[in-house]
Amino acid sequence: MTLGGLALAVGRLIDDSVVVLENTVRHQEMRKSAPQAALEAAGEVAMPVLAATITTIIVFVPVVFLSGIAKFLFTPLAKSVAFSILASYVISMTIIPLFCASFLKSKTTKESASKSGHLPLEEGGKFERFAKRYEKLLVSLMKKKTLVMGSVVLLFFASLFLYPFIGKELFPRADVGYMTLYLRLPTGTRIEKTEDAMSKIEQSIKESVGQESIETMITNIGVLYDWPAAYTPNSGPGDAFIELELSHHRKYSMEEYSRRIRELFKKEYPQVELAINTGGIVTAALNMGLTSPINIQVAGNDLKVARGIAEEIMKRAEGVRGAVDTRIQERLDYPQIEIELNREAIAAKRMSVEEVVKNIVTALNSSVNFKPSFWIDPKNGNHYFLGAQYPEELIKSIETLQNLPLTGKDQKQVVLLKEIAHFKETTAPSEIRHRNIQRVVNVLVNTSGRDVGSVASEIKKRIRDISLPEGYKIYQRGEIESMNDSFKDLGGGLCLAIILVYLVLAAQFRSFRDPLLILITVPMGFIGVLAILWLSGSTLNIQSFIGVIFMVGISVSNGILLVEFANRLKKEGLLPSEAAVKAARIRLRPILMTTLAAFLGLLPMAIGFGHGSEANVPLGRAVVGGLLVSTILTLLVLPLLYAGVENWKIFPLRNKKAAVLGLFILFCVSCGNAWAQETPTAESVRILTLKETIDTVFRQNPEILMAKARHTQGQADVTIESSAYWPRVNLSGMDSWGLGGSSSAIGITGLINSPNRKGLAGGIDASWVVFDFGRTTSKVNAAVKKEKAREAEIVERMANLKLMAIQSYGEGLFYSDLVKLLKERESRQENLTAEIEKYVRSGLNSPVELNLAKASLENTHAAQAQAVGRLVQSWEMLKELMGVSSNEFFSFEIPEGILPDPGPSETLLANAAKNRPEMKLAERNYEAASAERWAAQLERAPKLVAVSSAGFLEDTNPPGADEWSAGIGVTMPVFDGFQMEGKLNKAKAIEDEARALLDEWKNRIRREVASAYAQWEAAKKSQQTMEEQLRLTQSAYDLAHKR
Repeated sequence: MTLGGLALAVGRLIDDSVVVLENTVRHQEMRKSAPQAALEAAGEVAMPVLAATITTIIVFVPVVFLSGIAKFLFTPLAKSVAFSILASYVISMTIIPLFCASFLKSKTTKESASKSGHLPLEEGGKFERFAKRYEKLLVSLMKKKTLVMGSVVLLFFASLFLYPFIGKELFPRADVGYMTLYLRLPTGTRIEKTEDAMSKIEQSIKESVGQESIETMITNIGVLYDWPAAYTPNSGPGDAFIELELSHHRKYSMEEYSRRIRELFKKEYPQVELAINTGGIVTAALNMGLTSPINIQVAGNDLKVARGIAEEIMKRAEGVRGAVDTRIQERLDYPQIEIELNREAIAAKRMSVEEVVKNIVTALNSSVNFKPSFWIDPKNGNHYFLGAQYPEELIKSIETLQNLPLTGKDQKQVVLLKEIAHFKETTAPSEIRHRNIQRVVNVLVNTSGRDVGSVASEIKKRIRDISLPEGYKIYQRGEIESMNDSFKDLGGGLCLAIILVYLVLAAQFRSFRDPLLILITVPMGFIGVLAILWLSGSTLNIQSFIGVIFMVGISVSNGILLVEFANRLKKEGLLPSEAAVKAARIRLRPILMTTLAAFLGLLPMAIGFGHGSEANVPLGRAVVGGLLVSTILTLLVLPLLYAGVENWKIFPLRNKKAAVLGLFILFCVSCGNAWAQETPTAESVRILTLKETIDTVFRQNPEILMAKARHTQGQADVTIESSAYWPRVNLSGMDSWGLGGSSSAIGITGLINSPNRKGLAGGIDASWVVFDFGRTTSKVNAAVKKEKAREAEIVERMANLKLMAIQSYGEGLFYSDLVKLLKERESRQENLTAEIEKYVRSGLNSPVELNLAKASLENTHAAQAQAVGRLVQSWEMLKELMGVSSNEFFSFEIPEGILPDPGPSETLLANAAKNRPEMKLAERNYEAASAERWAAQLERAPKLVAVSSAGFLEDTNPPGADEWSAGIGVTMPVFDGFQMEGKLNKAKAIEDEARALLDEWKNRIRREVASAYAQWEAAKKSQQTMEEQLRLTQSAYDLAHKR
């Protein structure tokens, strides 16, 4: 299996090196030197390639949870695959970059690097044309995401309908060139007649199979009457088995030779029961040594009743397509002679029963069984048993047995056995088998031309309606039982492998969403596995299951590369759809290279060359089919899914030009929910996005951290108040002692005075509030309301800080845009002033016009300085909100265009009243105050309590007496010094305060919406005025220049 593991991993071993090499070549196309390209390329893919390697290795962890022979078979395979792939990663990260830096020549390109730092492949190449077509296909599919995803889901469910049509077996049937023929002649056949029959059968087999196709033929007849009988499948002198080894140059398959031999026995030896096993040693080990893959056991105490049930099962199984060699393993009609000894006659002959029995055993078997003698050959040192035995040819009939001569210690004269015994011919079981102490009868069935699972399933359906007497049961044992157990273990192992892969990916991407996207490749791979197994006629067995598990590990590798690079592009500023398409376009070449390498590496295994290779064919086909389909669908579906999920996560802005500060304030105040957007910039430098700003505020702002701490306290209060629903249980114990008459012992009943006392005491007390007229419920309800209020406080704090962050960010956007506009205006005014100055010198303009132009330029300078100052203030405000103390200055996203009109103020007011967190917090506080007031009112209610106690005292009379008690009590407050009245008045005051605050927020929101709407209108007019001034300045410059 270690060689099989290496054959399985040979295609995967070069994947890591291919990814590193391809990425190095891509970096060289960016006009980088070979050493720099090798270093940066290896560092860029180190983590995703490590994640892909770990996911490939970790899927073999479930092999540890297998049991029996399957674990010993596949553990070496898993180890060889794991260690070889791990070594390939180490080589890809160390030796491959070194070789790339040493042997790859630096390349030059005609095109310069793009702003994102990536270059297309060489223009005009075949792969480049293919990649462009693939990119266009992705872009077109982006517009049909729902249709594509729906088609893939339908394809997956359609593939599940293939599952019932795929055969199932424990281990694939291999043409090993070795078969065993189990033969059984009629019951009672003597050994010499069996030998004559075997000679004829051997000759017939040679003629049917062909002498040139037979390598070795060994026949074993009968069973020895000693301990070697435990090591043969024969149960009597009429049984035999033939070990037949065929030549490697045989003309036909084992299945064909088996068919010919069965036809031979039907024609020439119909009285001989035949069963053929072609599974080989691996199948025999997996089948727990049984001679047939299908074993149906009838368990019951009466063998005759169990035999009748077994005969009915055999009759129904014979009609199943693909079922051959149907037989019952145990024989109950083996002929025997019962010898009943006459003890009086034995005594009269001056002999003992023991002497008679020993004489009979010596005649029929040997004296070695009861009186062995040892002899050591002095020449070679071999040990031999010595004993007396009659020649077998002398025991020919019952008359010979009757005339058996007997002697004894006190009887020297020969006595015939018939003089002291009676003889009776009868039948008995030749062998009795047990399972868990209970007697069983086995029905054995072989298969031909059909898989074991389908035959066993149909047999199970046919025997389902057999009525069984009480105490009798039918079980499926053998390969079917092992197959079901192994499939169950491997199914659990597959689920565990997927979970482990998810955990590895979650650690790699630091996200719970991205691993789910990558794991979409797993069901895509199942489509290919089921399809190729059905089309090729392969079965679902342990080998194909291991292939499915291995496919899970390597199929996610492509998804890791694609999603990791898409995330990197998105951080550089690309939209999710653009990042997905570009990542798929750039990673197309390494994905296809690694897939092709794995495909070609597993293709010989999937085809199966030579005799005996059929054992690994299902494994190779499962991996190949799953890998091909998952790769194709990954390249087409995963980018669409990535773009779709990312677009659902964000709220897209439709325009790209800077909106003024008033618009940010308006949307935040009216809707209460800020939105994050990552818009691509025209610059290659890293910018501070609005999403990053808000995330940092939520993560590091002290106000939010304190609000979360208060919320945790509220959750603890709910737990504390809810504890009143549960009983109170106390356990106590004490070892007490004392000296003299003044000693006291403390027990369950209190102080017990006793001189010179020493003893143990202990007990348990329990109390439970049965009913308290809603007091506990009201307290719990109040605690829950407080906890909800704390939760609303977190939302309110986050919303307010989000508003402040957006306001500061909006100011940065506004003044950044204003600085640029003023710089542009300054440049144009300087040009205009220069033109006017030339015309003044030539006498075409007056000095007044020149002074006015210079004054306007100075105003622009002052406005620009003021805008820069306000921009710095927005930077400092953002630092304070984000809780950072760095000295860096931020760059902002600069959209283009003006956002659409937000609509009438009435709509904004309705949205604000519905969505503002301040309103929700005020409502939660009011609800909590009302619950507190109700809980204070219920403090006067009575309380019903159930109490019980139990314990023991060691020093009692009688010693160790147990004591227990139980009861119900009622408590009700009567007077507490006006404490409850004070609590009630306080709760009412808090409720009134909360109601007033709620009304105040309603009025404040109305004022803020009106003010924000007015600011938006003013800001819109201000921007229009600024643009009009730019237009007039440019027009004036153009007119002056023409003059």
